[in-house]
Amino acid sequence: KAEIRRRISEDIGYGIRDAWIDPRDIAEEEALTTLEGVNTRRRQTEMFQRVETLVDDSRYHYETGRLVDQEARCSQEAWAYSIVLSSAVHLVTALGEIQALQAREQARTSTPEGAGSST
Repeated sequence: KAEIRRRISEDIGYGIRDAWIDPRDIAEEEALTTLEGVNTRRRQTEMFQRVETLVDDSRYHYETGRLVDQEARCSQEAWAYSIVLSSAVHLVTALGEIQALQAREQARTSTPEGAGSST
């Protein structure tokens, strides 16, 4: 669009074109070569680089958050599994003790009184 505004051309015959240059465009181009123009360009470049860095950082932050959430889920599942295993071990131990007591009780009740002692 600036190029269209910059050069308004007319065909004046024999393939020769009359080009008109908008003085406002020249002033803008010259402003970029002054110290103020250079500083403005530098600030724009720095701002662009900051935005690019923030975009990159946001991707890394998202990925880090996703990994932390995944690790928390895995940790919670491992904890729940260890609780289930611990409960199973306690139940097996208790069942073994109950069976031993039942066997002792059954052995005690099945032997007649006095059969185990010799007098």
